[in-house]
Amino acid sequence: MPPHPQLSWIPHSIAAASTPLLALSIFVIIQLSSLLSPTMRPTSDAFTTRLLPVSLIRDGDFYLDEFSTHDPVKDTYLFWRSRDGHLVSGYPIGTAIVATPFYAIPVLTGWIDESDHLWSLSRFIALIFTSVFTVMIFFLARRWLPELPSAGLALLSFFGTNMWSIASQDLWQHGLVSVFLLYALLLFSSPTRGTPRSLFLLGLALGGSVLTRYSTVVFLLPFFVVAVWRYQWKVMWVVFGAVFPAAIFIAYAHAIFGWPAEHGLLYGYDLWVGPSLGRVLGIWISPSRGLLWFSPFFFFSLVGFWVAWKKTRDGVLRDSVFVSVAVLLLSTLLYGSWYSWEGAGSFGPRMTIETIPFLMLGLILGIRYGLLRSPSHRILFILLAGLSVTTHLIGATQFDYEWQSLVGSRDVEPWLFRDGQLWFFYSRVL
Repeated sequence: MPPHPQLSWIPHSIAAASTPLLALSIFVIIQLSSLLSPTMRPTSDAFTTRLLPVSLIRDGDFYLDEFSTHDPVKDTYLFWRSRDGHLVSGYPIGTAIVATPFYAIPVLTGWIDESDHLWSLSRFIALIFTSVFTVMIFFLARRWLPELPSAGLALLSFFGTNMWSIASQDLWQHGLVSVFLLYALLLFSSPTRGTPRSLFLLGLALGGSVLTRYSTVVFLLPFFVVAVWRYQWKVMWVVFGAVFPAAIFIAYAHAIFGWPAEHGLLYGYDLWVGPSLGRVLGIWISPSRGLLWFSPFFFFSLVGFWVAWKKTRDGVLRDSVFVSVAVLLLSTLLYGSWYSWEGAGSFGPRMTIETIPFLMLGLILGIRYGLLRSPSHRILFILLAGLSVTTHLIGATQFDYEWQSLVGSRDVEPWLFRDGQLWFFYSRVL
C-alpha cells in the first residue's frame, strides 16, 4: 500500500507484516477466546437452531416433535406448528442449514446425544462464524490501512462488541447474518463491484442474510437503490444472486406452512408496536442497553462517516458511506419499533450486532482520512477501545440472567444508570 499523508503518524515498522499470517492469527485468537468464558449459558433463542441440524441429518426433515420441552409456554415461542401439526423451529433456518455439515460426524457417531456436547458443538460453530467475521473485517480494513492497525481493528470488532459477549456464545442468528452482511459490504465497497460476478454475489449475500434473519430485509433497500442508480439494468444480476436463498425460503415456507403462510411466518407481527423516542434513543444511548455505552469506541465510527464523506470524492466510497448510514438509520427505526428493543435476556445492545460491519467501515474510513491524526484523538480512542473490551470481557465471563430476574428487562427505567445492566455487572466485579 502506498503511504498516505493522513497515516503518517503510524510508524513504518508496524505498517508491514504478513497478511496470511495475521489473518490466521486472528482466527486462532477468536477460537481461543472461549477459554475466557467456559461457563457461558446457552440461550433459549438458539434452542431450535441447535436441534434442527440433528433432525435434518437423522430424519431428513425439519420436524422437531421429539425435542418438545413439554412446557406449553416455551413450546409456544420456541416452536411453531406446521400445517400438518408437527413442531418446527420458530426461528429462521439459515443458521441451522449452514451449521448442518459441522453436525454430520457428531450426530452419526452418537457423540451429540449428550446435551452438554450439543451446546459445546453449537458454541464451536458460533465461534467459527465470528472468527470468519473478524478475519473479514481485517481484509476490509486492509483496503485502506496498513496491516497491523487493520488486525487491531479486526480484533476490536470482536472483543469490543457483542460479537464476543453474545454472538460467539451460541448459535444466535447474529453471527452468521453479520458474515453475510459484511461480505455484501466487501463486494459493494470494491472498485470492481459493477461486474456481473460481483453483483451476483452481492445478491447471494443479501439473500443469505434475509434467510438467516428476516428483519434484515429492510437493509436490502439502500443496497438496491444505489445499485439501480449506478448500474441500471445490470441490477438484475443482484436479483439473480438472490434467487437461490429466496428459493430455499419459499420452498420451506410452502412445505411447512403452505403458501401463502397462514401462520408461522407471520407470528408476532403484533409485537411491532411502532417507533418511539425512548426506544430509538435507547438503542444508542441508554445506560442500560445503549450501544455507545457498551461499545463507546463506535463514537469514532459515527464521526468517521462524516470525515470520509467530507474528504473523499470517490464514488464507490461515498456510496458505501451512504449505504452504511442508511442501514444504521433503518436498523434504529426497525428495532425502535420492536417491543423488546433492548434484546431481552442478553448482555448489552443485542439488536445492533448486525450493524457492526457498517460501523467498522465508518471507523476504518475515518482513520484513513485523518480521524486519529491528533494525539489527543488517539488517546481518547485507545481509552474508549479499552473500556469497550473491558465491558465485553465482563459480559462474556459474568453474564447471567440475575439482572433480568431482579428488575425485568422492560420494566427498568433505561435512563437511570444505577438501575441499568451495565452498572449491575460492573458493580459485581468492582
